[in-house]
Amino acid sequence: MKKVSLLCLTLLLTSVVVGQTVSLKTADIHIRDPFVFADRATSTCYLYAQAANRPGSGYQGVEVYTSTNLTDWTPPRPVLALPDDQKVAMVWAPEMHAYDGAYYLFVTLTFRDTLAEAKPVDTQHGPPLFRRGTWIFRADRPDGLFRPLADASATPPAWPDRGPAIRRSTPATAGTA
Repeated sequence: MKKVSLLCLTLLLTSVVVGQTVSLKTADIHIRDPFVFADRATSTCYLYAQAANRPGSGYQGVEVYTSTNLTDWTPPRPVLALPDDQKVAMVWAPEMHAYDGAYYLFVTLTFRDTLAEAKPVDTQHGPPLFRRGTWIFRADRPDGLFRPLADASATPPAWPDRGPAIRRSTPATAGTA
């Protein structure tokens, strides 16, 4: 009888532990440049972030946390893992948008190789211009897995990031290029 009781207790505890989901509080999530997509159909919020935000993630890419109350979140899951041979140095500010029954993840990738063109400002101490572009990935669900929409970035490959562009406009020139 003791063996049967012990077996039942073990099965009960196992089913309770397996049925539980680990939850993170919003205050426990420390990331930069998050993007939240609210899925009205499922009342679920998807929070996208670069994997490198989280120490020990072990990969370059994007991961997603999910919540139904914006307080309790699932642990992050990969939705985009970039192969090591891509030579990606950084993943920037992912955004995910639904369009026409599919889900599109926009991600700026900075690569380890530099552009051959001259710097826009003659500085000896300025950083090199690394190859960078915004890539678009597609999935059938908001929690991925996302696949490349094309074999190249949506932005021109030799289009360097020269930092923010601030343009002064007056009422006469506002809205003109």
